[in-house]
Amino acid sequence: MKKLILDLTESEKQRILQMHENASRIERGLFYEQTAPAPAIPPKSKTPFTLDMRLEEEGSYTANSADPTAFIDKMLNNILAKINENPEAKTLLTEKKLVVKGLYVLASSSNRWGTKQTSYDRTRSSSPPHDFSSIRKVKTFSGDSDNKLYQLNLDLANNRAKNFLPKMIAKLKAKGIGLSENTIQKSSGVVTYTNGKLDKDSGLPYKGQFVQIYLALGNKVDVDTFRVNITKLDDIKEGFVLKGYYNCFGKNSIGRDATSTPNVYLPMCQPVINKYASTQQANMLIKTLGSFEIKWNPNVINEPFDEPIRRWTFNWIRNSAGRVIIKDVSVLNINKVQGKWVPPGLFAPGNVSPSDPQLVYMMNLGGAGLWDKFVRPYLS
Repeated sequence: MKKLILDLTESEKQRILQMHENASRIERGLFYEQTAPAPAIPPKSKTPFTLDMRLEEEGSYTANSADPTAFIDKMLNNILAKINENPEAKTLLTEKKLVVKGLYVLASSSNRWGTKQTSYDRTRSSSPPHDFSSIRKVKTFSGDSDNKLYQLNLDLANNRAKNFLPKMIAKLKAKGIGLSENTIQKSSGVVTYTNGKLDKDSGLPYKGQFVQIYLALGNKVDVDTFRVNITKLDDIKEGFVLKGYYNCFGKNSIGRDATSTPNVYLPMCQPVINKYASTQQANMLIKTLGSFEIKWNPNVINEPFDEPIRRWTFNWIRNSAGRVIIKDVSVLNINKVQGKWVPPGLFAPGNVSPSDPQLVYMMNLGGAGLWDKFVRPYLS
């Protein structure tokens, strides 16, 4: 019978971690590692203007409503204030050259539905700025044992974010702030812990109903262009990319679960899990990888978000001798804006061998030796 990481008891998980307690951070999972400073701007190249801001507004929705009216004008006023504080942004706005490079919206609902408390995605720290401190579905309550009420709350939060995004874009356009050719727009929702009560009754120093945005503004003359010349693989030098990966234990570098995004290690890690999860060699789950990915260092490309661009997933099998090996590697281009964020033809999707030159190059770039450590031992 297959045993998934999700099915392990907490004591089993702790036993596995204890067996590997001396592992370095890099062995525990996803870790974006900067092995060298980001590349310098090429000579005679002016650093493109960018203005990034992260803002939050709390408010109160009508019950089960996704209407952003209570939030959007306050948020817009804060954005305009930030622009007016920046002389270059203010000039670009006057010249009608200020554009949105990227806008990400996160909206939240409280962990209460009707008269019942629900599961939640995040808790927040009690002191400002009330950063998130935990991850999805921390607890399941008896009144919502199948998480149906939680899902209603999450759907509501997603709708709040989805409704907010185009309305904010319209507000910005009305103020003379347009979109770039490839503006990235994203939205998502979360359910925030409020003691299972309405915000006004929670006793907490923050509200569960809020909207956060990350907004990247730039000069429409120079957005969406590479700042270094990359046309072939060996043009990518040490420090051009950040590297990260997930292990077969379903953990990232600081021990957080990847179970909310299982596609980064399941089902490809299943043969490793079947062999080792319930044995004294369970630390093998930490020493084997589900996936490896890269993203550009911010100084390489004018990308508004810190986005992964390519992921390699390792497909494990057990050979005739019962040993787990990597059969092949599936490749996914996560960022699909070819020619903007990724040079055309540089990375092609599909399946490759574990010894694929691109994979070896990227994993070992900068002397990291990740391919030698995590792939070479499992070729046959």
